[in-house]
Amino acid sequence: YWSPSALGVIVGPLAPLLYLFVAKALLSWLQHCGVGIRLREQEQELTTAVQFADDTEVLLNGREDVGAFLECMHTYAQATGQQLNLDKVELLEVGEAAGQREGTEASVHNLRVVRSATALNLPFTDVDQPPEIRWEQETEKVRERYNRIAKLSLSIFGRATAAASYGVLRLTCHMEHGGLPPDNIV
Repeated sequence: YWSPSALGVIVGPLAPLLYLFVAKALLSWLQHCGVGIRLREQEQELTTAVQFADDTEVLLNGREDVGAFLECMHTYAQATGQQLNLDKVELLEVGEAAGQREGTEASVHNLRVVRSATALNLPFTDVDQPPEIRWEQETEKVRERYNRIAKLSLSIFGRATAAASYGVLRLTCHMEHGGLPPDNIV
């Protein structure tokens, strides 16, 4: 299972630094609770989650781990005031168990079980294949953002940094997970 925890977004000039503190606290608490999966059987260390900006994608071994995860998050919410947005939390079953899913319930502990989800702007399904990227839409989003960046009162260095931070990273992340775009996409 994979479960994004949609916690509140921090805004303001100290936001990146403050967010790192919140993200680290959440990750440390999840690790303390024993949440995570072993990527290889022989490994002792658990891979707990993937974090980017205000998204945390938590990795669980299966349905049997959902209750313990929710208890862990309940304690975290009591301690920090940050809680799961249960309207956004989805469970995506992947691997061998996903192929055996016919006839299973549509929710686990009142959380939706889905066959596809989007994380970090990448579409994922319960099928073992690379995500299908809609390259025309992705490149159009980057063009729109570049047009906005061009109108900002930034130095050429500021514009280059903003362009690289948004467009180049967005597209290369998609290429890393979904492969290269078709030749007709520039």
